[in-house]
Amino acid sequence: MKNIYLIISCCAVLISQSCATDFDLTADWQEITVVYGLLNPADTAHYIKINKAFLSEDQSAVDIAQIADSLYHEAPISVVLEEYEVDTDQDDGKLLNANFIQEIPLTKINAADVGVEKEEGDFATSPYFLYTTNYQLKPDFDTNSGVDSYFNYELKIITHRGNEVKAETPIIGDFSVQHPNPELSLSWLADTYSMRWKAVPHATIYDIDVYINFDEEKVNDNGTITTERINLKWNLVSNLKEKDHIESNNRVVYTFSTDAFYSYMAQRLSDNLDKVEKRYFDDLTFVIHAASEPLQIFNEVTQAQFSVSATQSISTYTNVTGGLGLIATRHSKTVPEIEFNIQTIDRLACDEVTKHLKFETSSGNPCN
Repeated sequence: MKNIYLIISCCAVLISQSCATDFDLTADWQEITVVYGLLNPADTAHYIKINKAFLSEDQSAVDIAQIADSLYHEAPISVVLEEYEVDTDQDDGKLLNANFIQEIPLTKINAADVGVEKEEGDFATSPYFLYTTNYQLKPDFDTNSGVDSYFNYELKIITHRGNEVKAETPIIGDFSVQHPNPELSLSWLADTYSMRWKAVPHATIYDIDVYINFDEEKVNDNGTITTERINLKWNLVSNLKEKDHIESNNRVVYTFSTDAFYSYMAQRLSDNLDKVEKRYFDDLTFVIHAASEPLQIFNEVTQAQFSVSATQSISTYTNVTGGLGLIATRHSKTVPEIEFNIQTIDRLACDEVTKHLKFETSSGNPCN
C-alpha cells in the first residue's frame, strides 16, 4: 500500500462536508501542490509557503518527510500575484468588472536568511523555502452608486511540469475603533464592557488580544529592589463571528464581563508573591485582528476534526484551485495606551479577587 503524506502548512488534517478540489490518492502518481498564505496590507513583506504532497510505495512517509527535496517543487517554478481592480454589485455581490493591473513576481528565499525559523517536527527544517514580495498591497475599498470597488489578488503558480495552481483573495484594509478610545480613561467598574469598531469589508471573523502593561518592584536575594516592566498578553476572544455581533449602523460590538479581567490577573500573577514588593499599573493595548471568510472556514473545519469518529469520512477543505491549502487576508488594528480611571485602578488594587497581587492604589494609600 502506498505511504501517503499530505503536507498541510498548518500541520492539521482538515475535515469538511464538501471539497473544492478532489484528488485521487490511489492513482499511480499525481503532482499535488499545497499552498498557505495570509496577506496583510500592513506587512512590509509577504510570504507564501508552497510545498508538494508526495506518494511512495517503498519508503516510510516519516522518512520522506525528513528529505527537503521531497517537500518542494523542482525548478523552474513560476510564482506571481496578479493584481486586479474589481467592481461588484453592492446588493448581491455579482462581479461587474475586473481590470488586470499588473503582475507581481515572488522570489524564492531560504526563510532562515530573513530570520524566520521553522519549528522542529516531522518535516525537514533546513532548508525552509518561502516565496516573498515587498510589494505594497492595496486595501482600498470604495462604494459608489451601488457598486463596490476594491483590489483583488490572484496567486498563480506554474510548476516545472506545467501544472497551474490558483487562489485569490481581496484585501482587508484599516478600520476605525470607537471603544476603547485613547482620549478617554477606561472604566471597568460595571459588570460588562462593550468594545465597538466599524465593520470592515471582506472580514468575517475577529480575534482580540489585550496587552496589559505595568511595573513590578522585585526584591532580590541580597535585599535590593529592582523595577521590571511587565507585559502580559490576554487573549480576550478568538473566532468572533461578525454576523453575530453586527449592529444596524454597521458597527461590530463585543460585550464581555469585566470580572474576566480581574480573574485573569489573579490567575497569572498569584505565584511567587514573596518576591514582589509593589506593582504599578500603567495601561492596556488592544489589538483587533480581522480575517476573511476562508480563514474562518479553515478554523471551523480544523476544530470539527476533533468531533469526527473513525467511521466518518475525512476530506480536505481548500480554496486553492489545482492544489490544496489556504490563501486568505487579515489585518490588525492596534489601540494603544488605554489608561484606567482612578476608580478602576483602585478596584484592581483592592478587589477581593486581586488585592493580594500588591498593585498600588491611585493615591498610594492602603485600601480601606
